[in-house]
Amino acid sequence: MHKVLDSVEYVITHSNSISINRKAIEFFCQNNYIDNNINWLVSSPNIIDSLAFNEKLKFVTLLNSISFCFWHIPKWQISYKNKLFDGSWGMVAAISKAIENNKALLDFKYLKSLSIEDFNVIVEDDTKLLLQKERVKILNEVASKMIKSFNSDVYELIKFAKFDAILLQNILLSEFTSFTDSSMYNNQLVYFNKRAQLLAADLNYLLIKNGEKGLQNIEKITACADYKIPYILREFGMISYSNELIKLIDNRIQIEKGSKEEIEIRSHAIWVVELMKQEYNKLGISIESHQINDFLWMISQIKNPIYKPYHLTITTSY
Repeated sequence: MHKVLDSVEYVITHSNSISINRKAIEFFCQNNYIDNNINWLVSSPNIIDSLAFNEKLKFVTLLNSISFCFWHIPKWQISYKNKLFDGSWGMVAAISKAIENNKALLDFKYLKSLSIEDFNVIVEDDTKLLLQKERVKILNEVASKMIKSFNSDVYELIKFAKFDAILLQNILLSEFTSFTDSSMYNNQLVYFNKRAQLLAADLNYLLIKNGEKGLQNIEKITACADYKIPYILREFGMISYSNELIKLIDNRIQIEKGSKEEIEIRSHAIWVVELMKQEYNKLGISIESHQINDFLWMISQIKNPIYKPYHLTITTSY
C-alpha cells in the first residue's frame, strides 16, 4: 500500500469543498513542458555548489528540517548578495550566509546545542519568522539523532535506507519525530509526509548530480503538500474552492492545522499532481510527481500581484 496516496484518496472521495477540473489539467500539461532534471534547489540563492558532497547532503538535511511556515504578514526577509529573499529561498540564503560567515551549521555537534540566541543571529533576529523556538528544537533533535545513529553522516543514513526513497522516508518518520506529518479526517488517518518526502527527493537529486544512481522507488514520492502547490493549482484552474473556503483564503483568515479544510486542500494538491503525472505520461513524457511539484513551486515564486492568496496555517509540517 502507498500510505500517502491511499489515505489521500479517501479525502478526495469525501470532500465537498474542492473540485477538480480535468480539462484544465489536460490544458496545462499540453502547454507546459517539464524538464525531468528539474530540482527547486537549482534556482535558489545558495552556496551549495561550492560545498563538498557530504556537506551538500548535510545542507539539504538541515534545510528540510526547518523549512516551513514563512507566511507571516509582513514577511520575514533576509538580505543575501545584495538581494532580499523570503520564504524557503530566504532560509536557503540565511543558511548560506551563515556558513560564509564561519558559522558551523554543517556540524551536527554545533547544531545539537544550538540555542535560540544562536538561531536569532542566523535569521538576523527577525521576529516576523514564525516558530523560531520550534525550529531550534528540531535542529537539536535531528543533530542528536544523526550523531547517535548515523555517525553525523547523511550518506550513512542513505545507505542504512538501502538507497530506497520510501525506506528513507519511513526512517525519517520513525527516527526523527519532527518529520511526522499526518492528520485525522473522519476518523481516518491521512498521511502527507511533506518534509520527509522533500528531503528524499533533494537527496536523490544530489546523488545523481554526484554521478551516482539515485534512490530506488523515487517514482513513489508524491507532491509535497504545502501552501504553494494548491495556490498554483487554483490559479491555473485545476482546482476550485467552495464559496466558504474562498472566503477564508481570500480574506487571509487562518485555517487550523488538522482542520477539515486544511486536510482537503493538502490532499487535493497531492492528488492533482498525480493526475498531472498521468496526463504527461499520456503525452509520452516521463516525469515524476516530485518533479512536477518542483515545477509548480518555482512558478509560485513569481510574485504576480493578480494571483489570489494561498491558505494560511501555522504548522511545522510545511
